[in-house]
Amino acid sequence: MGLPVAIRLGWGTTLLAAPAAVLALVSDQPATTPARVVVRVLGVRNVLQAAALLRWPSPAAANTAAAVDAAHALTAVALAAGSSRSR
Repeated sequence: MGLPVAIRLGWGTTLLAAPAAVLALVSDQPATTPARVVVRVLGVRNVLQAAALLRWPSPAAANTAAAVDAAHALTAVALAAGSSRSR
């Protein structure tokens, strides 16, 4: 297992196991139930992405994972731009 995949797997597991703690690190707002659900969904995505990279370790799989990460980043920027509450 390469280091980037191990980090992704660890990060995803952390998001799944302790969403409120992660939210407390990045926000001064209380962790709401919807926010914890979103963090857990992101954790599932990261764990599944790591599992796919472990199962199919190839440049094509890495490129697909990078595209998924880019799509997530773009949607996060759009959400933050459209809602001051989401910043």
